Amino acid sequence: MKIFAASAFLSNMLVEKPENLDILLSADVARPTKTQEEFMREMSDIAAKSADYEQTLDNMRRYKKQELFRIGTKDLLGELSSEDVSTQISSLAGASLETAYGMATKELVAKYGTPGDERFIVLGLGKLGGGELIYGSDLDIIFVYAENPGFPETSGPKVVSNHEFYAHAAQKMISILSLRTNEGFLFNVDARLRPSGSSGPLVVSKAALLDYQREKASVWERQALTRASAVAGDKGFGLDVMEELSDIVYSKELPKEDVSELLRIRKRMEDEIAKETETRFDIKAGKGGMVDVEFLAQALLLK
Repeated sequence: MKIFAASAFLSNMLVEKPENLDILLSADVARPTKTQEEFMREMSDIAAKSADYEQTLDNMRRYKKQELFRIGTKDLLGELSSEDVSTQISSLAGASLETAYGMATKELVAKYGTPGDERFIVLGLGKLGGGELIYGSDLDIIFVYAENPGFPETSGPKVVSNHEFYAHAAQKMISILSLRTNEGFLFNVDARLRPSGSSGPLVVSKAALLDYQREKASVWERQALTRASAVAGDKGFGLDVMEELSDIVYSKELPKEDVSELLRIRKRMEDEIAKETETRFDIKAGKGGMVDVEFLAQALLLK
Protein backbone atom coordinates (compact mmCIF):
# COMPACT_ATOMS: atom_id res chain seq x y z
CA MET A 1 0.00 0.00 0.00
CA LYS A 2 2.85 2.40 0.81
CA ILE A 3 4.52 1.72 -2.55
CA PHE A 4 1.38 2.34 -4.59
CA ALA A 5 0.44 5.38 -2.50
CA ALA A 6 3.82 7.10 -2.62
CA SER A 7 5.88 6.14 -5.68
CA ALA A 8 4.90 5.82 -9.33
CA PHE A 9 8.51 4.73 -10.03
CA LEU A 10 8.36 1.75 -7.65
CA SER A 11 4.73 0.99 -8.48
CA ASN A 12 5.55 0.63 -12.16
CA MET A 13 8.46 -1.68 -11.33
CA LEU A 14 6.11 -3.90 -9.33
CA VAL A 15 3.44 -3.89 -12.06
CA GLU A 16 5.99 -4.71 -14.78
CA LYS A 17 7.76 -7.36 -12.68
CA PRO A 18 5.38 -8.87 -10.11
CA GLU A 19 8.21 -11.17 -9.05
CA ASN A 20 9.71 -8.12 -7.34
CA LEU A 21 7.26 -9.02 -4.58
CA ASP A 22 9.75 -11.75 -3.67
CA ILE A 23 12.19 -9.01 -2.68
CA LEU A 24 9.71 -7.67 -0.15
CA LEU A 25 9.04 -11.12 1.29
CA SER A 26 12.61 -12.45 1.46
CA ALA A 27 14.52 -11.41 4.57
CA ASP A 28 17.84 -12.27 2.90
CA VAL A 29 17.21 -10.41 -0.35
CA ALA A 30 15.54 -7.43 1.31
CA ARG A 31 18.40 -6.41 3.61
CA PRO A 32 18.58 -2.61 3.77
CA THR A 33 22.25 -2.38 2.74
CA LYS A 34 24.88 -4.31 0.82
CA THR A 35 28.60 -3.65 0.50
CA GLN A 36 30.21 -2.94 -2.87
CA GLU A 37 31.95 -6.31 -2.55
CA GLU A 38 28.54 -8.00 -2.30
CA PHE A 39 27.24 -6.08 -5.32
CA MET A 40 30.42 -7.04 -7.17
CA ARG A 41 30.13 -10.72 -6.28
CA GLU A 42 26.49 -10.89 -7.35
CA MET A 43 27.10 -8.99 -10.58
CA SER A 44 30.11 -11.18 -11.42
CA ASP A 45 28.05 -14.33 -10.82
CA ILE A 46 25.45 -13.04 -13.27
CA ALA A 47 28.10 -12.42 -15.92
CA ALA A 48 29.71 -15.82 -15.35
CA LYS A 49 26.46 -17.81 -15.49
CA SER A 50 24.85 -16.13 -18.50
CA ALA A 51 24.82 -18.14 -21.71
CA ASP A 52 26.02 -15.40 -24.07
CA TYR A 53 26.78 -11.68 -24.32
CA GLU A 54 23.18 -10.59 -25.01
CA GLN A 55 21.85 -12.63 -22.09
CA THR A 56 24.56 -11.17 -19.86
CA LEU A 57 23.44 -7.62 -20.69
CA ASP A 58 19.78 -8.47 -20.04
CA ASN A 59 20.57 -10.25 -16.75
CA MET A 60 22.73 -7.36 -15.52
CA ARG A 61 19.90 -4.94 -16.28
CA ARG A 62 17.34 -7.11 -14.49
CA TYR A 63 19.64 -7.26 -11.48
CA LYS A 64 20.07 -3.47 -11.44
CA LYS A 65 16.30 -2.92 -11.54
CA GLN A 66 15.82 -5.49 -8.79
CA GLU A 67 18.38 -3.72 -6.61
CA LEU A 68 16.86 -0.30 -7.29
CA PHE A 69 13.48 -1.71 -6.26
CA ARG A 70 15.02 -3.02 -3.03
CA ILE A 71 16.79 0.27 -2.31
CA GLY A 72 13.75 2.36 -3.20
CA THR A 73 11.42 0.27 -1.04
CA LYS A 74 13.74 0.46 1.95
CA ASP A 75 14.05 4.21 1.35
CA LEU A 76 10.26 4.57 1.28
CA LEU A 77 9.86 2.52 4.46
CA GLY A 78 12.35 4.75 6.29
CA GLU A 79 14.98 2.02 6.69
CA LEU A 80 17.63 3.96 4.73
CA SER A 81 18.85 7.53 5.18
CA SER A 82 19.44 9.68 2.10
CA GLU A 83 23.18 9.07 2.58
CA ASP A 84 22.56 5.31 2.70
CA VAL A 85 20.56 5.49 -0.53
CA SER A 86 23.38 7.35 -2.30
CA THR A 87 25.99 4.91 -0.96
CA GLN A 88 23.96 1.92 -2.14
CA ILE A 89 23.39 3.27 -5.64
CA SER A 90 27.03 4.42 -5.92
CA SER A 91 28.23 0.97 -4.86
CA LEU A 92 25.93 -0.63 -7.43
CA ALA A 93 27.41 1.68 -10.09
CA GLY A 94 30.96 0.82 -9.01
CA ALA A 95 30.21 -2.90 -9.29
CA SER A 96 28.66 -2.34 -12.72
CA LEU A 97 31.78 -0.49 -13.90
CA GLU A 98 34.10 -3.21 -12.55
CA THR A 99 32.05 -5.96 -14.19
CA ALA A 100 31.93 -4.07 -17.50
CA TYR A 101 35.71 -3.60 -17.37
CA GLY A 102 36.23 -7.30 -16.72
CA MET A 103 33.96 -8.25 -19.63
CA ALA A 104 35.63 -5.77 -21.98
CA THR A 105 39.21 -6.77 -21.19
CA LYS A 106 38.45 -10.50 -21.38
CA GLU A 107 37.21 -10.06 -24.95
CA LEU A 108 40.06 -7.74 -25.95
CA VAL A 109 42.83 -9.86 -24.45
CA ALA A 110 41.62 -12.82 -26.53
CA LYS A 111 41.95 -10.65 -29.64
CA TYR A 112 45.02 -8.48 -28.92
CA GLY A 113 46.80 -10.12 -25.98
CA THR A 114 47.56 -8.33 -22.72
CA PRO A 115 48.61 -4.66 -22.83
CA GLY A 116 52.21 -3.80 -22.01
CA ASP A 117 51.02 -2.05 -18.85
CA GLU A 118 47.83 -3.29 -17.20
CA ARG A 119 47.32 -0.29 -14.90
CA PHE A 120 44.00 1.32 -15.78
CA ILE A 121 41.38 3.16 -13.77
CA VAL A 122 38.02 4.80 -14.15
CA LEU A 123 37.90 8.17 -12.38
CA GLY A 124 34.44 9.08 -11.16
CA LEU A 125 33.43 12.74 -11.09
CA GLY A 126 30.32 14.55 -9.91
CA LYS A 127 27.84 12.50 -7.91
CA LEU A 128 29.64 9.26 -8.79
CA GLY A 129 33.02 10.53 -7.59
CA GLY A 130 31.47 11.88 -4.41
CA GLY A 131 29.50 8.70 -3.70
CA GLU A 132 26.31 10.76 -4.00
CA LEU A 133 24.37 9.03 -6.82
CA ILE A 134 20.60 9.20 -6.70
CA TYR A 135 17.89 7.45 -8.72
CA GLY A 136 18.47 8.13 -12.40
CA SER A 137 21.94 9.70 -12.06
CA ASP A 138 24.36 9.51 -14.98
CA LEU A 139 27.97 8.40 -14.50
CA ASP A 140 30.54 11.16 -15.13
CA ILE A 141 33.85 9.39 -15.77
CA ILE A 142 37.37 9.72 -17.14
CA PHE A 143 39.35 6.69 -18.37
CA VAL A 144 43.05 6.79 -17.41
CA TYR A 145 45.85 4.34 -18.23
CA ALA A 146 49.56 4.11 -17.37
CA GLU A 147 52.09 4.65 -20.13
CA ASN A 148 55.03 2.27 -20.21
CA PRO A 149 57.65 3.28 -22.83
CA GLY A 150 59.39 -0.09 -22.41
CA PHE A 151 56.19 -2.02 -23.22
CA PRO A 152 54.08 0.26 -25.45
CA GLU A 153 51.88 -2.39 -27.08
CA THR A 154 49.97 -5.61 -26.53
CA SER A 155 51.46 -9.10 -26.60
CA GLY A 156 49.42 -10.34 -29.61
CA PRO A 157 48.00 -12.29 -31.41
CA LYS A 158 47.07 -9.00 -33.11
CA VAL A 159 49.34 -6.26 -31.78
CA VAL A 160 47.97 -2.78 -31.02
CA SER A 161 49.27 0.08 -28.89
CA ASN A 162 48.31 0.23 -25.23
CA HIS A 163 46.36 3.40 -25.97
CA GLU A 164 44.33 1.66 -28.68
CA PHE A 165 43.67 -1.32 -26.40
CA TYR A 166 42.28 0.91 -23.64
CA ALA A 167 40.31 3.01 -26.11
CA HIS A 168 38.59 -0.19 -27.26
CA ALA A 169 38.05 -1.19 -23.61
CA ALA A 170 36.45 2.17 -22.78
CA GLN A 171 34.15 2.02 -25.81
CA LYS A 172 33.13 -1.52 -24.88
CA MET A 173 32.45 -0.51 -21.27
CA ILE A 174 30.23 2.37 -22.36
CA SER A 175 28.29 -0.01 -24.62
CA ILE A 176 27.86 -2.60 -21.85
CA LEU A 177 26.54 0.05 -19.46
CA SER A 178 24.40 2.26 -21.69
CA LEU A 179 23.16 0.07 -24.56
CA ARG A 180 19.37 -0.25 -24.40
CA THR A 181 18.05 -3.79 -24.60
CA ASN A 182 14.59 -5.21 -23.92
CA GLU A 183 15.50 -4.92 -20.22
CA GLY A 184 16.53 -1.25 -20.45
CA PHE A 185 20.05 -0.03 -19.62
CA LEU A 186 22.42 -0.06 -16.66
CA PHE A 187 23.65 3.53 -16.48
CA ASN A 188 24.02 6.43 -18.88
CA VAL A 189 27.68 7.37 -19.17
CA ASP A 190 29.11 10.85 -19.73
CA ALA A 191 32.82 11.02 -20.59
CA ARG A 192 32.84 14.65 -21.75
CA LEU A 193 34.70 15.89 -18.66
CA ARG A 194 37.93 14.34 -19.95
CA PRO A 195 40.78 16.66 -21.07
CA SER A 196 39.68 18.71 -24.11
CA GLY A 197 36.13 17.41 -23.72
CA SER A 198 34.39 15.64 -26.60
CA SER A 199 37.16 16.66 -29.00
CA GLY A 200 39.82 14.90 -26.91
CA PRO A 201 40.71 11.18 -26.92
CA LEU A 202 38.31 8.92 -25.01
CA VAL A 203 41.14 7.53 -22.86
CA VAL A 204 44.07 9.53 -21.54
CA SER A 205 47.42 8.54 -20.09
CA LYS A 206 48.24 9.53 -16.53
CA ALA A 207 51.05 11.81 -17.76
CA ALA A 208 48.78 13.55 -20.29
CA LEU A 209 46.04 14.02 -17.70
CA LEU A 210 48.43 15.58 -15.18
CA ASP A 211 50.03 17.83 -17.83
CA TYR A 212 46.62 19.05 -18.96
CA GLN A 213 45.47 19.82 -15.43
CA ARG A 214 48.75 21.56 -14.68
CA GLU A 215 48.91 23.73 -17.81
CA LYS A 216 45.56 24.02 -19.59
CA ALA A 217 42.67 23.21 -17.27
CA SER A 218 40.01 25.86 -16.69
CA VAL A 219 38.79 26.67 -13.19
CA TRP A 220 35.60 24.63 -13.73
CA GLU A 221 37.75 21.60 -14.58
CA ARG A 222 39.67 22.03 -11.31
CA GLN A 223 36.30 22.42 -9.63
CA ALA A 224 35.09 19.10 -11.08
CA LEU A 225 38.12 17.29 -9.65
CA THR A 226 37.22 18.28 -6.08
CA ARG A 227 34.78 15.33 -6.19
CA ALA A 228 36.95 12.90 -8.14
CA SER A 229 37.74 9.38 -6.94
CA ALA A 230 38.92 6.09 -8.44
CA VAL A 231 35.78 3.97 -8.84
CA ALA A 232 36.94 0.97 -10.92
CA GLY A 233 40.11 -0.70 -12.16
CA ASP A 234 43.52 -0.82 -10.48
CA LYS A 235 42.80 0.93 -7.17
CA GLY A 236 46.49 1.23 -6.26
CA PHE A 237 47.14 3.05 -9.52
CA GLY A 238 44.01 5.09 -8.85
CA LEU A 239 45.34 6.27 -5.49
CA ASP A 240 48.60 7.37 -7.16
CA VAL A 241 46.69 9.33 -9.80
CA MET A 242 44.39 10.94 -7.23
CA GLU A 243 47.30 11.95 -5.01
CA GLU A 244 49.07 13.73 -7.87
CA LEU A 245 45.84 15.30 -9.13
CA SER A 246 45.10 16.64 -5.66
CA ASP A 247 48.54 18.25 -5.50
CA ILE A 248 47.78 20.07 -8.76
CA VAL A 249 44.17 21.03 -7.97
CA TYR A 250 45.01 22.48 -4.56
CA SER A 251 48.47 23.86 -5.35
CA LYS A 252 47.40 27.39 -6.31
CA GLU A 253 45.14 30.11 -5.05
CA LEU A 254 41.67 30.90 -6.36
CA PRO A 255 42.17 34.32 -8.01
CA LYS A 256 39.37 36.84 -8.48
CA GLU A 257 39.13 36.13 -12.21
CA ASP A 258 38.46 32.45 -11.46
CA VAL A 259 35.74 33.40 -8.96
CA SER A 260 34.22 35.64 -11.64
CA GLU A 261 34.31 32.73 -14.11
CA LEU A 262 32.54 30.43 -11.64
CA LEU A 263 29.88 33.10 -11.10
CA ARG A 264 29.46 33.45 -14.88
CA ILE A 265 29.03 29.68 -15.27
CA ARG A 266 26.57 29.58 -12.39
CA LYS A 267 24.48 32.41 -13.86
CA ARG A 268 24.43 30.66 -17.23
CA MET A 269 23.07 27.52 -15.54
CA GLU A 270 20.28 29.59 -13.98
CA ASP A 271 19.40 31.12 -17.34
CA GLU A 272 19.76 28.11 -19.64
CA ILE A 273 18.94 25.13 -17.41
CA ALA A 274 16.69 26.34 -14.59
CA LYS A 275 14.76 28.90 -16.66
CA GLU A 276 12.84 29.98 -13.59
CA THR A 277 9.77 32.24 -13.70
CA GLU A 278 7.39 33.56 -11.07
CA THR A 279 5.60 30.21 -11.13
CA ARG A 280 8.39 27.83 -12.11
CA PHE A 281 11.13 26.85 -9.67
CA ASP A 282 14.13 24.54 -10.07
CA ILE A 283 15.36 23.24 -6.73
CA LYS A 284 18.61 21.98 -8.25
CA ALA A 285 19.85 24.55 -10.77
CA GLY A 286 17.68 27.53 -9.85
CA LYS A 287 18.72 30.56 -7.82
CA GLY A 288 19.48 29.49 -4.26
CA GLY A 289 19.25 25.84 -5.30
CA MET A 290 21.43 22.81 -4.60
CA VAL A 291 24.00 23.82 -7.22
CA ASP A 292 24.69 27.02 -5.27
CA VAL A 293 25.62 24.90 -2.25
CA GLU A 294 27.89 22.73 -4.41
CA PHE A 295 29.58 25.70 -6.09
CA LEU A 296 30.18 27.43 -2.75
CA ALA A 297 31.62 24.30 -1.11
CA GLN A 298 33.87 23.58 -4.09
CA ALA A 299 35.05 27.20 -4.34
CA LEU A 300 35.99 27.12 -0.65
CA LEU A 301 37.89 23.86 -1.22
CA LEU A 302 39.86 25.48 -4.06
CA LYS A 303 40.44 28.60 -1.97
